Amino acid sequence: ASIVNAQGRNSEAATLLAEATSEFSHIINLPGTDMADAIRIGGEIAMNQGDFGRALEHADRALALTTALDPPALPLEVSTRMLRAKALLGLSRVDDARQEIIRAINRLSESNPLARTRMAGLLVVQVRIELAARDANAADDALVKAHALGIPLQYLDNEDRATLQRE
Repeated sequence: ASIVNAQGRNSEAATLLAEATSEFSHIINLPGTDMADAIRIGGEIAMNQGDFGRALEHADRALALTTALDPPALPLEVSTRMLRAKALLGLSRVDDARQEIIRAINRLSESNPLARTRMAGLLVVQVRIELAARDANAADDALVKAHALGIPLQYLDNEDRATLQRE
């Protein structure tokens, strides 16, 4: 469902996710990375459909599962926090979005390549949040940090790539 959603085929992704979720309904209340990720993917689908309220609900549910894990699933938590920040921005809750993206950034280390790519994605979302907050200086700071990571543009989605190419 995640791959189909990333290809922009939102309705098909929603159907696939619904089918997978119903197959595993007997484990739906068990905390785990698979269930949290499925819920997060549901939030991504809702985001792509412009349903920011539903995306936020999914992000909150996925975040609750993710943070309850021992040990915590850091990459999933960061992805979920980024989804949550995007949903909050979509709901025009700019201050909340800013706080959430900063939490995600603070949870991530710049030391490994996957983390650096994720960090670039988080910083790009921060640029959009800061622009929505009409804070051009903060947006420029985040943009400079994202560029400094040196991530090839093909590793970013189209919206993030367009934001990063803004000068």
